[in-house]
Amino acid sequence: MNDSSDIGSLHTMMGSTDSMTECRMNMVNNQFMSDIVLIVGTGNQKQRIFCHKLFLVTASKYFATMLSSGFKKTTMTEITLEDTDSTCFLEILRFVYSNRMNITSDNVQEICNLSERYLFPDVLVHASEFLLKSVTEKNVLQILQLNRRCKFENVDARCLDIITRNPMLYFKEKSITSLDADSLELIFKARRINCSDYQLLEVLEKWKKVGNADLIQSKAKAETNLKAIIENTPRSLKCNTLDVFGSLTNELDDSMDFRINSKNPIFLLGMGIYFEPECKNLSVSAQIREIYARRPVETAHGELSIENTDTVNILDAFLPCTKLLPQQDYRIILSQDAVCVKMTSCVHDNIEVKFKQSHSFLAYFLYMDCND
Repeated sequence: MNDSSDIGSLHTMMGSTDSMTECRMNMVNNQFMSDIVLIVGTGNQKQRIFCHKLFLVTASKYFATMLSSGFKKTTMTEITLEDTDSTCFLEILRFVYSNRMNITSDNVQEICNLSERYLFPDVLVHASEFLLKSVTEKNVLQILQLNRRCKFENVDARCLDIITRNPMLYFKEKSITSLDADSLELIFKARRINCSDYQLLEVLEKWKKVGNADLIQSKAKAETNLKAIIENTPRSLKCNTLDVFGSLTNELDDSMDFRINSKNPIFLLGMGIYFEPECKNLSVSAQIREIYARRPVETAHGELSIENTDTVNILDAFLPCTKLLPQQDYRIILSQDAVCVKMTSCVHDNIEVKFKQSHSFLAYFLYMDCND
């Protein structure tokens, strides 16, 4: 930084720029017309930062109160800020002076922490906008975790909207087990999510086993509360249901072929499958594959969601969001036989499902269309 106090040197440092923003940026940690010095940091990490009271008091209630009349520090020319990261504090000052900041995923938490401590509300707004713009389908779990210190409601809402639309995709990721208990609690509290309690409990079971001894012990303490949240939170699906109509038969089958006869693809999230009333505590996997392909497109997993000892049970099997293309033949292969209905049909204004056989074991498709 340039410590020159004469105006000629300041103009030389600024160069030929006519930008007010650039001029103010160059005033950060500049001795020219500085009327206060902040000593930021601890021990050997302390840094003297030249500041201007006018910028500080107009951006921060903390400094406005500290530097107002009636306080001892009003006439002081130096203030020490202990336990404060000088690099992040300088970034805050750059924003205060010029409305610009080099904010990243590495420093956003500390910038939020300092902005809350020293009452820089506009910096918090900027940090919120940064995180919100950073959210993608690939990094959504990381951003949700990153936001725990900042706790921006709009960022949480954006992350949860993505996760709850396609939870089975994220439940497969290794990073789900790295979330802290607070992040997992937000997911478990979702009132609308495309999975069942069974999948949430599976995630909890996997999560509690990952980490070192101290972390596993900490997770064990949180497990009871998280399990209670899963079991006591009323929730519904965040997708559409395409019912399959037909009459029940005594026929059993473990595979079914169908085609989507519609202009646009649909995004399959799960299915309801008929099983005999004797089937209890049933867990089933269902492979979705293109008929002429060697590998499955995706695999669904589920458990009994409705128990009816008089007729049939319906098992909800969920899978990561899977794109089904129009005029493409698909096959569902179950891990065990299911009860079928015959004379099947689906009633929808824009979606037609053509079944290759005269029977189906599906009660419904769970899906989103291109507009969801």
